[in-house]
Amino acid sequence: KFNSQYVGLKLTVPFPLDVNKLSQNYTSKINYVVSTINSNHSALQNQINNKQLDLDYQKANSTYLINKEINELKNTNYTKSLNQYKEGIISTDILLTAFTDKINAQLNYLSAIRSLKYAESKININNSIQ
Repeated sequence: KFNSQYVGLKLTVPFPLDVNKLSQNYTSKINYVVSTINSNHSALQNQINNKQLDLDYQKANSTYLINKEINELKNTNYTKSLNQYKEGIISTDILLTAFTDKINAQLNYLSAIRSLKYAESKININNSIQ
């Protein structure tokens, strides 16, 4: 046994400082910040995409409703024009215009239905992926 009044403590400090460990530490901190920013960006982008899908659907739905009403009005107009033509009140030109309007309204209505179904499909696909 040694009789001593002193207690020893050993401290080891690398000299020079380990550059690789410092670099890895700094790189890890930067990568954490970048991944956090990327995660936030992805969440925001997802919200934007969802909002755009919702807006596209609302637009397609309102176009569908408008074209449905126009189609019904053009069908009614054609039916009345046909009855007037049969009675000799209007000419064939007016009847032909009413018929053309009816056909165009039907095409626009069918197109609006397809657009609405397409918007619904995009939403369903988006929901199935998430």
